[in-house]
Amino acid sequence: LRAPSLALSCSNAVLRCVAGGRCRGRIGLPAAGQAMAALDSVLDEVALEGLDGVTISTLWFRLDNRVPAFPLHLDPATKQFVWEALTACPELTFYQLPQERPPLVYHDR
Repeated sequence: LRAPSLALSCSNAVLRCVAGGRCRGRIGLPAAGQAMAALDSVLDEVALEGLDGVTISTLWFRLDNRVPAFPLHLDPATKQFVWEALTACPELTFYQLPQERPPLVYHDR
């Protein structure tokens, strides 16, 4: 799927990193600062899900519970910012599952 065709709140949309995080320098943001640190965290979370990819709702959950803490408040404007940065990364693929994944079961370790 083309990323812009997916709604930010689409419950069965998945994104997957196919380059292990090499898109960090190509997402059109300053090379330093809080925004870049935040996007590094986002790309790490996407890549950690492997070939199965991560649903958008799981990505928001993982960022909200990340240690160390995600550096930005995950309000709607920040989610839109993150989404637009992700859609600009050519090493991420976006696809829509035929059925929604079961809800994430979180295990606090």
